[in-house]
Amino acid sequence: MNFFQAFSPSKPSKTIDTTNLLAVIRDRAFQITANIFTLLAFAVAIAVTVVVSNSGQIFNIAVAWGLVLIIVAITLSRNFPFRFRVFAFATILLIAATYLLLSSGFSTHGLLLMMGFVIIVTLFNGISDGIISGIIALGIILATGGLITTGSLSLPPVLPATNPGFEWLIGGLSFLGLSSIAIGTISVTLSALQHTISNQDSLISSLTNEQKDLETTLFDQRKKLEIFDHHIEIHSEVARLFSEQKGIATFMLDVVNMLEKSFSLYHVGGYIKDESQEAVSILAATGETGRLLVEQKFRLKIARNSIVGYVALNNEPRYAPNVADDSSYYQNPMLPYTRCELCIPISYQNHVLGVLDLQSDHENAFSNSDIRAFQLLGNLLGALISGRELSDRLEKTVLEIEQTNKATIRKSWRNHLQATRRNYNFQLKEKKLNTGSQPDELAQSVIQTEHEMQKSLVLENGSRQTVLALPIKLRNQVIGALDIHFNGTSIPQDLAQLLEATATRLALALENARLLEELKMRAERERLVGDITTRVRSSTAVQDILSSAAEELGRNLGVSEVVVQLRSTDE
Repeated sequence: MNFFQAFSPSKPSKTIDTTNLLAVIRDRAFQITANIFTLLAFAVAIAVTVVVSNSGQIFNIAVAWGLVLIIVAITLSRNFPFRFRVFAFATILLIAATYLLLSSGFSTHGLLLMMGFVIIVTLFNGISDGIISGIIALGIILATGGLITTGSLSLPPVLPATNPGFEWLIGGLSFLGLSSIAIGTISVTLSALQHTISNQDSLISSLTNEQKDLETTLFDQRKKLEIFDHHIEIHSEVARLFSEQKGIATFMLDVVNMLEKSFSLYHVGGYIKDESQEAVSILAATGETGRLLVEQKFRLKIARNSIVGYVALNNEPRYAPNVADDSSYYQNPMLPYTRCELCIPISYQNHVLGVLDLQSDHENAFSNSDIRAFQLLGNLLGALISGRELSDRLEKTVLEIEQTNKATIRKSWRNHLQATRRNYNFQLKEKKLNTGSQPDELAQSVIQTEHEMQKSLVLENGSRQTVLALPIKLRNQVIGALDIHFNGTSIPQDLAQLLEATATRLALALENARLLEELKMRAERERLVGDITTRVRSSTAVQDILSSAAEELGRNLGVSEVVVQLRSTDE
């Protein structure tokens, strides 16, 4: 800090804590006060020099200029502790006040400087030091007054008190000193207060702006959350519509109608790739225009000459905030009011199944959040449609397998019954087992309808019976019927369930028995073929081989006639 900076109140002393606002204010106020008193000290010293120079009182002049030097030293000593500087400065005022009391008696000048001593200590060092300084000042005043009043102290006037001008000068300078203390302290305090208020206003303004920014951000986030919630509701509704097991065309029509209503759109269409994989055909669309487009089987090529075709080709969304600025936009004459178009691929596992076309009659209709949400909707639709197609193919395959199994079982049992030539009709009546009975009408109906049936009968003696006919099913193919008569008008539920389980087990047992019999028959045939072949091979002449073959076939197969002959190739 150079010489001139040492006088500047804006430069804080090195000994104070600059983070303590009160300490900074006190340092600035004290520096202003010290600067003013330095000027006043020069003025007093000059006045004393002029007044007493003719009287030869060189000592008073030396004292005056000595005090000036001390005040200047205190003013410039910014590196000394602040409290020391305050006490040093206050001590000078105390000495000056005592000097005036001794020279002029109980005058206003001395009292003013004594009051300045107390004020300076109180303002800059605090209440405790102020109380001590007040006691010291009061003690000096009382002691000086007592000594002078009792005549114990009689000092010659060190200044010519008879000079009214000098009295006015000393009084004015004393008042100016006290006024400078008050004005300097108050001005610095007000300046610091104003600075604090300005900082507070700036902070409040900054906080207000931040609050507005936060409110704006919160509002934007709330809007995004509302959009997100809306799209989640749309996704949930799409899943619910799909769960109703409607056809794909009906399902897509429900979806596009819901999207048009939910987002107030001009037109919504759903396209599906056709079998050629070279174009997308409209599957469902909104309004009368959409119905006409579906009836006309409107289609677009998978190419860059339309937004729908571009999306189907590249498997990525395309957004045209203003269709007039998009080179790929296809102007459909049936949709003249389109101003904005968003196309989303309906895809599953990176495979495009179709396109969702969203059109609005005003520009910039969709936000980035909408685009991302609709893209998720496109993925959802792709997964649902792909799952439905897979399910349909699976159901078709299962049905075909079931039909094949039923045909195989039916053919196997037909061949078995024809081969065995047996009558598999058994009847237990009155504890007697009869074979060769014919099934009644109820059993035949069960075999035809493949469902169990129940019927009530009234016998000749007036009693009632309940007939329960159950199909004997083997892998959903009916191979027989179980016809049971119960006395009474009803059949217990647990007994009916037991009979159903019995019919199922019976079907498995019959199938196992059939397979076992066919296995035995196949083994027997293989044995007969082996025997016939062995006997035939035992002959060496053609005539003997042919006659042996005829004899063995007739004997082993039990046929009435066997003809074995060789024919010339020329006949």
